[in-house]
Amino acid sequence: MSSIETQIAQVQKRIDQERARLKDLRARDGAQKRKRDTRRKIIFGYAFLEWLAARPADERRRLLTAVHAGLKDRERQDFPLDVTLKELAEADPSPETPERHDPTPCLPFE
Repeated sequence: MSSIETQIAQVQKRIDQERARLKDLRARDGAQKRKRDTRRKIIFGYAFLEWLAARPADERRRLLTAVHAGLKDRERQDFPLDVTLKELAEADPSPETPERHDPTPCLPFE
């Protein structure tokens, strides 16, 4: 092998190593983004359920029914409407008529 061919082989080897490193970094970045997105969804879901527990029973049913309608069939199996309503009622039974403690003014379309 000539000197130039040796140099080409060495450069090609470094290029291949850097491509592998780039691929690994992209994979780690994707995994980190998925973890962050999953955490965001879990926190939002928890906050929504906490907020929902403070709503009156009829409003809880209406909101959960709307959410349930947007789920796919396989998601409905993991999020059964009747069980969720029962758990919310047991966790914090609220009166049928709401007591308004909203920090925002009433909107005309409520």
